[in-house]
Amino acid sequence: MEITLEELQIKEFKKHLYKYYKTLFPKQERKPYMVIKNNVKKKNMQILAIKDKDEYQGFMIITFTKDKQIIYLEYLAILPKYQSKGLGRNKPKTISPKIQRKTRHILRNRKSRRSRN
Repeated sequence: MEITLEELQIKEFKKHLYKYYKTLFPKQERKPYMVIKNNVKKKNMQILAIKDKDEYQGFMIITFTKDKQIIYLEYLAILPKYQSKGLGRNKPKTISPKIQRKTRHILRNRKSRRSRN
C-alpha cells in the first residue's frame, strides 16, 4: 500500500469525491460547492485527495490565511470503504510536503451537532 496526497482541481473533486463530501458531513457544516470552487480558483483553498495508486481513499480540504503562513484543515474524510484503517489519524502529519515548510498547521476541531448531544 502506497498512500499519496494529490492536489485535485475542482472538476476532479466534483466528479470523484463531492458525493462523499455531501454524505459524510452534516449539511449545517458543509460549505456550498460554489464557495469551495471560488476559493480553490483564488488559491485560498486546496483539495488534496488521499490515494493508493489510482484509487481514492479520502480527501482533505484546507484553507490558507491571506499571508499563507497558516492553514486550517477544514475537512478530512476517509471514504467508508477505508474507514477504521488509520488513514485519518496519519494523514495530517503528511501535509507538510505538499505545502510550504514555513506554514504552521492548525487542526480545527469541528464537531457535528449529532456528536454534541
